[in-house]
Amino acid sequence: MAVNITYAFCDNELVHIDGRISKNKNYYCPSCGETLTPKKGPINAHHFSHQSGSSCTASEETMLHLISKYALVSREKITLNFPISLLQTNHSLLRKMVTQINLDYFPIDLYEILDFYSFYHPIGNVEQTIESFIADVLFLELEDGKELVIEVFVTHAMEEDKKNRFNQLGIPFIEVKPVMNNGDIAFFVTETNVTKFFDKREMDLENEMFSYVYHEHRAELLQKFTEDLVAADKIVLAKNEALRQLNNDLDSINLRKYINGKLQTKMSTIPATTTGNPKRVESVSSANPLSYRGKSLTCNYKYVNSEKGILYSLITRFMAENIGIEAFINTDENNKEYISGFNFRIPRTTITGDVMKDILKKMIQEMESIPTPETEVHNKLFY
Repeated sequence: MAVNITYAFCDNELVHIDGRISKNKNYYCPSCGETLTPKKGPINAHHFSHQSGSSCTASEETMLHLISKYALVSREKITLNFPISLLQTNHSLLRKMVTQINLDYFPIDLYEILDFYSFYHPIGNVEQTIESFIADVLFLELEDGKELVIEVFVTHAMEEDKKNRFNQLGIPFIEVKPVMNNGDIAFFVTETNVTKFFDKREMDLENEMFSYVYHEHRAELLQKFTEDLVAADKIVLAKNEALRQLNNDLDSINLRKYINGKLQTKMSTIPATTTGNPKRVESVSSANPLSYRGKSLTCNYKYVNSEKGILYSLITRFMAENIGIEAFINTDENNKEYISGFNFRIPRTTITGDVMKDILKKMIQEMESIPTPETEVHNKLFY
């Protein structure tokens, strides 16, 4: 089957059929080296043709592999399309933009990578030997001999032992898949070990990508974000209606009824003792009041052991629970101040439910004022 040849060699340069083609020049097949004739008629697609009786057996894949290698070393500007998955970013707005337009690849100039690795005078050559391996394209820095390899993946991916050896030698490599598009070749990166380039250039690449995405896809982004904002507005309206209804419902809820005896005990009990865990617990009521018998304090007709120690323990525990304590100050006949009592700021169970309700209402008000992420993105991008 005849191959549609769109590239040929002329004066050791790779030229395209739609470039400047001269009748006075000779053109040669990239695969077999035979002479080619330019065909640029008004009916058929422009191409180069072999002479009658040619023995060239190159396939489309072979021809694509060959011309891709020579294109990589002969062009002044080489754009490599890196998959977005390689360009990890913490930039939330950039991630949002890339997701919205389904961007899969981001273009990076090959010479930007060469410059990062200090290739100041790089020379590119096709099919060069590195130990027992053949590199499809080898860029060599003349000053210090640094190397960077590009492998062209048409039908066969780069072998694992080849990748491993290049990694061991510290040789950066990039594997690309060429795609013919309207007579031109686009290169899509399938694998690479130039991670240092991405690590060091993260901030610059984010800025470049942001600019590229915005300027190349501005109309699409505007449409996408407008659609998002309409959907977000509906969500906000629904959220605010739900919060309004919840706020109204709170007025009709008696939270105190949900505070049962066990929960109330847990909320308001702070033990104060000098002897550890008691054998049993009795309630103290007005029917069995505190009283003094002689110098002993009694309660429930039993003497209170170490009442000063209990008071000390009680005040210490209250302070640990951040309960406010006020001391009542009086003066004796000698005008000397003394503490006659304490005021403990313990929560009143009768108003606990109302306080909880006020807290919930304040939380609802704060939730209503929180802006949506879509609104923030839109404002940053277009205002």
